[in-house]
Amino acid sequence: MNRLWPKIGAAASLLWALTPLLKAEMATRRWGTPPAGPPSAKVKTPRPKPPTCYVPKTTGRPKLDGKLDDDVWRKATMYRLGRTLAGSTNIAQPTEVRLLRDDRTLYVAFRCTEPLLGKLRAPRRGHDGPVWQDDSVEIFISPGGTYYQYGINAVAGTYDSHVKDASWNSGFQAAAGREPDAWTLEIAIPLAKMRGQGKGPVVWTVNFTRNRHAAGQREEMTWSPTYSDNSHAPGWFGKMLFKDPPEKPKRPVVKKGAVTILPAQGGQGVVRFDLSDLTKGTRVYRADLLIFRTARVAGRMPEALIDIEIHPLFSKFDGRGRPNVSGKPLRLRAPWYDRFDVTEAVRKWVSGRDNGGFFVKACPFWNAKATCLDVAYEGKAEGVPQQVAGVKAAHRAGQTFLTWKEVDPLITTDETTWGEIRRKLSAGAAACRYRIYQHAKPITAANLHEGRLLGEVGPLSAYNVNARNKEYLIGRAMVESDEMGELARDYNGYMHKWTMDHPRMDRYPVRRFVIDEKAGPLPVGTGLYVHTAASPGRRHYAVVTAVNGVENTRDIAPANAPRQAVTETVGPPRPVRQGRGIWGPYFDYPGTRWVYVQWCAPPLAPRPNMYFNWSVLIPPKVKPKAPAELYFHPSGYSYAQPGKKMLLDSIQIAAHDHPPSGWYGFNDAWGTLKSYASGVVRDHTQRRILAFLEWARGRFDIDGDRILAVGSDGAAALALDHRDVFSYVLITRFDRAGVLEPKAAGKFADAWGPKSRRIQDQDGRSEWRWADLDLLALANPGSDLPLFVCRGPSWGHVKGWGKGRGRFYSAMHKAGQPLVAHWAWGGKLERPDKYTGLWRGLGIHRNSALPAFAKCSLDVEGEGSGNTNAGFSWKDIRDTPDGFEVTILSRPCTFDMTPRRLRRFRVKPGQMLQWVAAPLPDRRGKKAAPQSGQVKVDSDGIVTLRGLSIPRESPGVNVKIARAK
Repeated sequence: MNRLWPKIGAAASLLWALTPLLKAEMATRRWGTPPAGPPSAKVKTPRPKPPTCYVPKTTGRPKLDGKLDDDVWRKATMYRLGRTLAGSTNIAQPTEVRLLRDDRTLYVAFRCTEPLLGKLRAPRRGHDGPVWQDDSVEIFISPGGTYYQYGINAVAGTYDSHVKDASWNSGFQAAAGREPDAWTLEIAIPLAKMRGQGKGPVVWTVNFTRNRHAAGQREEMTWSPTYSDNSHAPGWFGKMLFKDPPEKPKRPVVKKGAVTILPAQGGQGVVRFDLSDLTKGTRVYRADLLIFRTARVAGRMPEALIDIEIHPLFSKFDGRGRPNVSGKPLRLRAPWYDRFDVTEAVRKWVSGRDNGGFFVKACPFWNAKATCLDVAYEGKAEGVPQQVAGVKAAHRAGQTFLTWKEVDPLITTDETTWGEIRRKLSAGAAACRYRIYQHAKPITAANLHEGRLLGEVGPLSAYNVNARNKEYLIGRAMVESDEMGELARDYNGYMHKWTMDHPRMDRYPVRRFVIDEKAGPLPVGTGLYVHTAASPGRRHYAVVTAVNGVENTRDIAPANAPRQAVTETVGPPRPVRQGRGIWGPYFDYPGTRWVYVQWCAPPLAPRPNMYFNWSVLIPPKVKPKAPAELYFHPSGYSYAQPGKKMLLDSIQIAAHDHPPSGWYGFNDAWGTLKSYASGVVRDHTQRRILAFLEWARGRFDIDGDRILAVGSDGAAALALDHRDVFSYVLITRFDRAGVLEPKAAGKFADAWGPKSRRIQDQDGRSEWRWADLDLLALANPGSDLPLFVCRGPSWGHVKGWGKGRGRFYSAMHKAGQPLVAHWAWGGKLERPDKYTGLWRGLGIHRNSALPAFAKCSLDVEGEGSGNTNAGFSWKDIRDTPDGFEVTILSRPCTFDMTPRRLRRFRVKPGQMLQWVAAPLPDRRGKKAAPQSGQVKVDSDGIVTLRGLSIPRESPGVNVKIARAK
């Protein structure tokens, strides 16, 4: 039997080699040429240019009967309301506007397509009724310096105003009509009421909107988007020229090889690809349309709210040069959403349907000449790049690590810098890329088309470029600076310029990833892709090369498609230790600092195959059940240097918020071709941090009851959203560029999109409410927060208080949550004792009861002594099934007190409790009379004792709460 194995193995190898010959192979081809590189993020893109309309002069006057059949309308110019008010092209129904004028009057006609005429909301109203609540149209006209509003509903109910003053009357007239699939309006607006008695108008500004309610909800369409929810935005009105329109110049047809770009009325153009090389009936496996832009669209820009809308065309243009659009627009291909799935369109064209190309109706900053079409089809693969080899797949902790030997590696030396990597990538735009396929069967050239294309990575994918940090630059400058006094002058201001993208960062030594801690860094010339399994099973993988869209789908062998299946499991990803972290000025704490990389996919990251750096400081002779500090850098700029360490024997964990997510997460549109208006902001970052923390608790034997969140807004937000995780929160300062500071809010828009009611997170919160700390503090009043110990002011003015207390501190008081804050000039955060871990002598654990204070008479606002609750301490706290007791220490004062984190003393809403507050003896042993009374548990199950007092000379008061007898 043993003699048969060599023969069986030889036969199997022969069968493997012959398999591609048994079935047709998959070939790939690209039509078009992409740009040499991405648009620069530093390019300042212009504000969207409002549209222009022309108003021709007529000698006749239309009859105002609501019908659009008068001859005079033939000379009118016609425009379409092609977008929503916020800029999206997903309009509900078409709307046409026609314009004419004579010396005295502006004539406007609307044709509003409506398949639900029987459901129009258009009651008979008196003049100046709220017609915008009906199926209606609005006209905004500005002769300069001010503007006028005209509203007309579907039964000719009218409204006019000067700005929003409805007492102004223009005397305009309107008439309504009906067509089988539309309702119509004819409107006559006197010009003299707006221009006065001067000369005739030449250039004004205008906007036209339609309010649709027939479908059951308000839908607002417009001619000139305001990129907001507000139609009263004169700055976004389009230009209105009182003259005949110029003759339209013929737009040239751009031909580039097999790509033709044509003008198209009502859109930005048509791109057509010559597919004649694909014989009729060719089997198409996959087709992608690649769209590029001339400028980067950042989340803060109005263009970020506009959906790219593209339609495949299956017939020629109509007689007026308009594309024949039918069906829904193209959809982006998941999970990367960086290209459009055009497989069905290409299949139809190849089968014989008329190839009309792709009509690009809307795409801000569309780089038309760079548009490409990638097609994978049944055919012979020719002109393919050299195939990748050395592919290996290893699975652990829910992730499959795929490595391979790169073809012609861009870097061949053992050491390199960020500057060299950046230069190599910039010069290697046409370098070999690598596509990763997955299949339930061993992958061959014959079945590659059946596999799932997981993703594509470029060269140098095994380098940890996101690990670069300014702390390394500071350390090197201390050894040898570039200029005299470099580190001595203006340390804080000067060094903060050394960001991850500063030119000085070019010298940062970039290391290769470690995916096996025993094996060390990946070898030079290795490629890497990490796949997070969504379901358990046995799967096969292949990696193929691609250059300019052409894949090597022909040479599929064990070298790039291992025969052995990978057994995959589902579970939380396990971070991988990369090596020792840096040690330097201001963070030379005793112990060993390690760097870890955490590979993530949704829901812990917005895209697959993303990675994040962490540092973990292990103190010398670490004890079991050690406390932990989870550190958040202000603005998330680094992970390498946590600027504070509170406890000597704590394990210090530092997260890195890069790419920046505001310590929360990303809009689905981030890094894709989606519009931010179509996406949902998800809490990827918070989930990722909690996943790492859960892993660290087991890996380092951390005491789960003694985890501190330390940092700025990110630490506060995570503790407010996940209240049972932390023992207490130490805010070293609130970020001056935080969400509550409007001037700095632009930096969050790239991750989330603009602050808008239209953009929500996964919990349905809009307008960035997921990051407004005061709103988070007020949410879920029956849920207990950890103790917040804060340094510095909280942002947002509150009536009766200055900048120090601000919205967040006031919200914590209102919610009856535990807070101590100090914002005096030069004031210090009151840290826990670094040796014992006690704060003011108290061992504050996750399950220890806490008193929350508010309305303390010792609270002061001011530069010299701003604080709230800063004078309180407590001891002898008891939480039993029968009651709650605490001794509160302070100077004489009055205050309110709410017990929090009660674990044993359970009360119900509406229940009556009795309480006693007995002052402690003064220095002479005298006791003041106690306070007592009954209190009712509120609807959230919270008990608050109001008006407690510590009398003069007394060091404190003992408070007891019990069930009323």
